[in-house]
Amino acid sequence: MTMPRLFAATLLAATFAAVDATPAAALVLRIGLADDPDMLDPTLARTYTGRIVFAAMCDKLVDITPELDIAPQLATEWQWVDGNKGLVLKLRQGVSFTTANRSMPPPSSSASSGTSTWRARTARPKSVP
Repeated sequence: MTMPRLFAATLLAATFAAVDATPAAALVLRIGLADDPDMLDPTLARTYTGRIVFAAMCDKLVDITPELDIAPQLATEWQWVDGNKGLVLKLRQGVSFTTANRSMPPPSSSASSGTSTWRARTARPKSVP
């Protein structure tokens, strides 16, 4: 065996030996970022770093593809109603929302989801002393 082949074989064997295939290895997610997110509130955060953090922590109703098409995520279907003044979303089965450290079923009416919409429109960051 030539020296380059021996080196490649040794490197390959070391790589496989370093991989831990146990399920416990998948329990921790570490993300290294050069900057801190501006805030940990998806309604108020505006930085690119914040978007990266939220992508790891939260699911979206829909996403935008690189081709600028709307792609389903939590919402599997949607339909504009009332002359495009309302939007009805059909959520994936088993979806729950977490707020104040508790899980709850998704909002079932426009009145219950209106609180989130209102907060998104009116929320302001708190002043830092």
